[in-house]
Amino acid sequence: MPVPPKPSSLIRGLKLLEHLSSAVEPVRFSDLRDVLSGATDATLSRLLQMLEGAGYVERREREGYVAGPSLECWMRQCQAKEPDFGQLCERSVQQLSMSTNESAGFVLLEVDHLSLLASCTAEGAVSIAPAGSVFHIEADHAASLAVLSALTKKHVRQLIRGPYSRIASVEDWSEADQVSAVSNDPPIYLDRSRQRPGICRMATPVQVGERIGALFLCLTVEQARTHQERLQVALVKARDGLMAHGH
Repeated sequence: MPVPPKPSSLIRGLKLLEHLSSAVEPVRFSDLRDVLSGATDATLSRLLQMLEGAGYVERREREGYVAGPSLECWMRQCQAKEPDFGQLCERSVQQLSMSTNESAGFVLLEVDHLSLLASCTAEGAVSIAPAGSVFHIEADHAASLAVLSALTKKHVRQLIRGPYSRIASVEDWSEADQVSAVSNDPPIYLDRSRQRPGICRMATPVQVGERIGALFLCLTVEQARTHQERLQVALVKARDGLMAHGH
């Protein structure tokens, strides 16, 4: 069995910084020795001197070592990074659900299906699938139509013929009467679920860079009919916020 190579000075230095960045109190030399198992005292001393000279480590007499100004600056920059797209979607969905008191979700177009990237079931409202669920391309789901409306005809045909489609043909899709457009600018679609009578979804397409998906509400038909205008405003506001911050 080949002998694994010894860790480089860079890796050892990073291990020290990783330990110091999470330490609450100064760390003694003996404790840092345990972090670098197999390293001699001379090696550890040399690394600490280099890091101290660069401002990443500070040595406090009789206490030990703490993060230096360079490391603290690095940590602040890491913490200030913008959230990723999934986190932005989760935040948008939660805000949409709170503002409407309805369940909300965001589906993202993958290669051949839709994945539920974020979801939130409002208290006392219609239940919605958990995040991570796979969505099929369906003729009676407003989120499906919202996503397909943002694609080329060729891409639509590919998805409808794919393994996650529950639509027999492009003609069946175009002739479906379960989904209707209630707004064109921006597009908003409203459906009537075949599998869940009395339940509907209101959705709008979202495109951020090369990502294509849809924000949607899941609610009763009665709620959609009674509060349609207010719900549309909330949906558009959430859509615009996600598109503005998702780039």
